Amino acid sequence: MTVDNFVSTPITIFGKTYHVKAEASAELDELARFVDSKIRELAPSQSKTATIDLAVLTALNIAQDLFDAKEGALKSNPKSGPSIRELETQAGSLVKNVEDQLERIHKAKDKKR
Repeated sequence: MTVDNFVSTPITIFGKTYHVKAEASAELDELARFVDSKIRELAPSQSKTATIDLAVLTALNIAQDLFDAKEGALKSNPKSGPSIRELETQAGSLVKNVEDQLERIHKAKDKKR
């Protein structure tokens, strides 16, 4: 996948459409549905929480799920799989990506005001 193949691809999460620079794919749609379902799981228990805060909580929950899955995989087969350092790097990268996207959303929202 090269940057030249990226197009503005619409995805909808928690009732809002975002245009993501990526290759349009079924996987991207599946990821968007997954994130949407995770936010909706939290929403009823966090009824007074801002959408941005729900997104951060969702990112943390997904990161925790990733860590748990990797840890389980390592326990069942310790020789295969990434090291703890690699997992920490991947999780940090995921959190950074979510933070960057949230910052862009905030800036876009502020421009509209």
